[in-house]
Amino acid sequence: MKQRVITAVIALLVFIPIIFFSNDLIFRLCFAVISAVSAIELLQCTGAARKLLLSVPLILFAFCMPMTVYFVPENVKWYIAVAVMFYCMVTMVLSNGNITSQDAGTSFTGVCFCTFAYHCVAVLREEYSWGFLLIFLAAWGSDTFAYFVGRAFGKHKLIPRISPKKTVEGAIGGALAGMLLYPLFGLILTSVTDYSVNYILLAILGFLAAIVSQIGDLIMSAIKRNYEIKDFGKIFPGHGGFLDRFDSILTVAPLLCLALSVFEIIY
Repeated sequence: MKQRVITAVIALLVFIPIIFFSNDLIFRLCFAVISAVSAIELLQCTGAARKLLLSVPLILFAFCMPMTVYFVPENVKWYIAVAVMFYCMVTMVLSNGNITSQDAGTSFTGVCFCTFAYHCVAVLREEYSWGFLLIFLAAWGSDTFAYFVGRAFGKHKLIPRISPKKTVEGAIGGALAGMLLYPLFGLILTSVTDYSVNYILLAILGFLAAIVSQIGDLIMSAIKRNYEIKDFGKIFPGHGGFLDRFDSILTVAPLLCLALSVFEIIY
């Protein structure tokens, strides 16, 4: 526990200045690095990291996507993703059978899942300034509430075969926390900036984001169970790797990117 706390404090001391005080380029570069490292962690998990013909281009793709927010039109990014997918399939031929269809398909799907989520984080920072903080509020705020509610009141296991410690009561507590934290964030935002918010939509979004956040956590837990590993990496002692710490963000960021672009929630 002591190691986890020390690591968390150091990580926050590094991460908070990047979130609040860095310019857009530094922010994108930070998440480009996180995206590339996450791709490496995933490829190591699946065993494809040593197949350089497949892994190296995917890692470069993971690094580049968060950097393209300002420079590349949105429609072009989809063509890039399709080109990378085509390349992954071609590696089965170029490798003379050393790369299997499972290697190509699993690696591309997993890396894309992570990369586009980090890309959405960069988009939200670029488009909505302070609004992108909703990602971390849902991912880490609701998770904290779910943990304490689960410890205090948890009796019914949520999905024990994937995550034995998570409870139904904790999941409900986390979802309700999201519904409360988002309007509270909106209240603070409107008091210190010129933004306006729709509190009803913000509360609904908070509820959904908290649920999706927990689903992201469970998805990554299922992958770890499938490959029989405890953590994706060892970058953060006591916490694992980037995928272990950012698993909830992978599902929350795309949801918020969609919701904030379609509905007038923060304006």
